[in-house]
Amino acid sequence: NVVKPSLPRGSFTVLIVDDEAALATMLLEVLKTTGYTCSSSNSPLEALEKSDINSIDLVVTDIRMPGMNGVEFAEKLHSRGVKAKVIFMTGQADLETISQAMTLQPFGYLRKPFGISQFRELVGRAFQEYCEESTRKLKLVNLTDEVQILEKDIAFRTDRLIAEQTLMQGLIGNATFGLIAVDDRLSTYLLNDMAASLLQLKPQPSSANFGVPLVSLLPPECAQDVISLCSSVVASGKLMETTFRNSLNDRL
Repeated sequence: NVVKPSLPRGSFTVLIVDDEAALATMLLEVLKTTGYTCSSSNSPLEALEKSDINSIDLVVTDIRMPGMNGVEFAEKLHSRGVKAKVIFMTGQADLETISQAMTLQPFGYLRKPFGISQFRELVGRAFQEYCEESTRKLKLVNLTDEVQILEKDIAFRTDRLIAEQTLMQGLIGNATFGLIAVDDRLSTYLLNDMAASLLQLKPQPSSANFGVPLVSLLPPECAQDVISLCSSVVASGKLMETTFRNSLNDRL
């Protein structure tokens, strides 16, 4: 499956380094006509002094050059944190140099003399890989942004829930009526102090009544009325506050 490049070729920067000025100029013109942003240098030492060296995406360099060979040049780039892909060109190289070049995991090799179509194809493959990597990085950035937004939303909701819980605890705790909350199985999960007092329960942490069947907490004479009311509320799916202020309060 071939993934078509999704970025403009002008966003891909290529540096050509070869002490053969004629060859470097020819390759430079080939890439310019293809649409890439490119530059050339006839000396690795000069290339290292380029102000935009850190923004290079692909380096096409000869191996055998005076002063500094292409492998040493690539090593210098990597030591400076330049993450450009590297394509080595060579007419002849000894085994030691080739072995040294392989440790750098270059993107590819071009053996001189090579055809223009071969050169274009290899650079095109490097550009395609560059596009795929850029897309992955962009997705990662977007995912990171989404995670940060979710974290902020969770923190906001958590703070709001804590504030609401504190407010509700104050309102329920200071209420002048008894309040019992039950789940769909009619087991209690909230019982305020007034309800506990009205039911004549011994003082204990409110959590001690969590999960206790409601019927076991009520006096027999009003248990059926309360159970019927709660069952009706649960069945209808409506949320109600059950108080003992009126008739139930009198019966208790």
